[in-house]
Amino acid sequence: MNTQGDTERTNELLARAADGDESAFEVLFSEHRSGLVRFIQSRMDARLQQRFDASDVIQETHLESIQRVRDFVERKPMPFALWIRRTALERFLKMRRRHLEAKRRSVKRENHPPDLSTFTLVKQLRSDEASPSENVRQAEQQEELTRAIQDLADHDREIVLLRNVDGFAFSEIAAMLDIEPATARKRYGRALIKLQKILVRSGEEQR
Repeated sequence: MNTQGDTERTNELLARAADGDESAFEVLFSEHRSGLVRFIQSRMDARLQQRFDASDVIQETHLESIQRVRDFVERKPMPFALWIRRTALERFLKMRRRHLEAKRRSVKRENHPPDLSTFTLVKQLRSDEASPSENVRQAEQQEELTRAIQDLADHDREIVLLRNVDGFAFSEIAAMLDIEPATARKRYGRALIKLQKILVRSGEEQR
């Protein structure tokens, strides 16, 4: 069993959890709960907040992970902290698709505040050197970037957010999304090119 990335204490608790000791699993999960809540909340915009909240995702994550912990311990493909976050992200993306897919065309174009992760990414991509007279154009650019980020395929959007906002390495992103690191890099670059084109076009329009 690969124990890379986990402490001896974590591995001991995982071994007990795999043997059916639910209290051991609860200790581990409770240590990550607040971080998981913040991780999910940062991805929930006003649309999603009207349909479910982070606690719903965490509850499903808890149920699924406790059912799969034995298999995880036997295979140990990644550290526990990364695996539990991967499980939470999978549950979130499934719930997101379930609640928005049916109304994608109408809901996606509503004006609403972006989620925190998207807002943070937009701030990273935009230049804040504009004069006050350019505030209107900046607002338009921010809205255009926000929509472009929201329009990315789920995994492409998450690759950019996980890399730029959450600070994960490509190897970690690949593990979380069940893809190869090279694929994660390629899709990251492709998504950034798309977003940078919006910035370039906006800059040309300002001149």
